[in-house]
Amino acid sequence: MRTKKIFSILLLWVLIGCSVPNHSEENNVTRTSLRLEQVLPGVWSIDSAGQLTNTGFYFRDDGSVEFAGTDKSGRWLVIGDDQFCISLMNGSTDTLTESFAVDSVTADRLAVKGREVAFLLRKVPYGEGIEQNVLSGFMGRLTRVVSEKNYTVSIPSSKKITIELKSQDPALAFELLSPSGPMTLTPVRSWSSVVILGGEFSLKIKSSDPSRLTADGSEFDVKVFVQ
Repeated sequence: MRTKKIFSILLLWVLIGCSVPNHSEENNVTRTSLRLEQVLPGVWSIDSAGQLTNTGFYFRDDGSVEFAGTDKSGRWLVIGDDQFCISLMNGSTDTLTESFAVDSVTADRLAVKGREVAFLLRKVPYGEGIEQNVLSGFMGRLTRVVSEKNYTVSIPSSKKITIELKSQDPALAFELLSPSGPMTLTPVRSWSSVVILGGEFSLKIKSSDPSRLTADGSEFDVKVFVQ
């Protein structure tokens, strides 16, 4: 029961901020002869009032899936002509699985219904490079006086973004916010995900225990990579 609740919470977080359309309103999406195995691989954005969002899925050819806009991942599997499932790894031993029925499918649109949610997915052109390149970098120090620092990062659309923070102080971490809302649930030191909609993102460096910061402070080095 607890695992199902965790999966539902994660899925609802993935959908947060999105206006999830009712299938009956999507009359312009029709069923084709395309097989799900052929259509699913790629990046899909959850439609919100006809617009792309930073929430969705990256279905890889090898059967793995990434939750776009988050650092969560799992596996996907077609289990019928009009049904597929996503299994989410929760720790080293727990696997959470959710099945989705496909109401209609074309090469670039997918109307999907789960147990508690229904939404329209739109395919996004996506290409991933072989190597990572540094997009931005920041070095600084947090002290008792300056216990938080904010930076602006210009992130391109439809790219794999990785952010790494290095510091000898284990309490230092960062939060990432897109123009439409948070991309990280909690402060982290490492984050990697497909970003569907780019723009000016906010990167906030902070300490989980500001009271332990000294007058000399704690140094940090943050790198933003694009692939």
